[in-house]
Amino acid sequence: MSVNRPRQRWQNLAPRLLIGSLLLLLAVAVLVFDRYWAPWYPCLAVTTIGFGWLASRELRQIFPEPRPPGWWMHGGVIALLLTNWIPQGLELPSGWGGSATTVLLVTALVLLVGFLAEMARFVGKEGAIHRLALGSLALVWLGVAPGFLLRLRWLGDELATGNAFASDLGLWALAFGIFVPKVGDMAAYFGGSWLGRHQLAPILSPKKTWEGALAGLGGSILIGLAIAEMCRYHTGQPLLSWPATLVSAAVVGIVAQYSDLAESLVKRERQVKDTSSYLPGLGGILDVVDSLLLSAPVSWLALSIGRQL
Repeated sequence: MSVNRPRQRWQNLAPRLLIGSLLLLLAVAVLVFDRYWAPWYPCLAVTTIGFGWLASRELRQIFPEPRPPGWWMHGGVIALLLTNWIPQGLELPSGWGGSATTVLLVTALVLLVGFLAEMARFVGKEGAIHRLALGSLALVWLGVAPGFLLRLRWLGDELATGNAFASDLGLWALAFGIFVPKVGDMAAYFGGSWLGRHQLAPILSPKKTWEGALAGLGGSILIGLAIAEMCRYHTGQPLLSWPATLVSAAVVGIVAQYSDLAESLVKRERQVKDTSSYLPGLGGILDVVDSLLLSAPVSWLALSIGRQL
């Protein structure tokens, strides 16, 4: 199906560029300044809490009634995100299994709390299963999946040096996990606005086009190659080999577009355009991080396995 790009598509360009630039500065600041507090990375932790809480609030607002209790859903998401810091600060028992075991344990404990809360309020009416199901979706989507992105910050486990630009591998790994999807987003937006003619997903997201998707894939590959080269130049160590970088950036870029469409599925089901109006021109926090959520496990897998090849 062919689609003509309306001029209205450009009406939000100025606020998009402004908010996008501010978010870019925030990402760079978190990546650069946090190196001096390795391995705690407090700036990343604070940013994670803020984005996690706001995204969880937005998702709960568009959930159908009966909604999960806010204290359980938001608290569980934040607890799961912060679980990634626990192995860095505690002397864990022998045979514990590292961060994966900790995340599984916290997930089970949060789910237990949810069941206990429903048992306490249950009076024989409908709603408990619905609330638990929606809350569990939020826990996995907003708490477990992006945890793989956070884990990239500790990749290589080298400590920072005095040079703000000669950082550890974890900095460049996290940059890869963030910017490969997000630069792909931007390239898809501009490519689709200029060249888009054929709809990619007419029902889920009518404005997305195949031309935009190809532009997004190209942007993801280019930024992935650039980050790998900058890592090699500044640290003297390869993030990935050239072929592995090419394949990884392409796969992460493709999955990021599906991750974006996953949020579109939820919004289309609930008949909302944006999850909130927190960010003028861009929508809500969830609208900004959507491409990162389900691409995070793929980024972690590509960088963890790719470095062994």
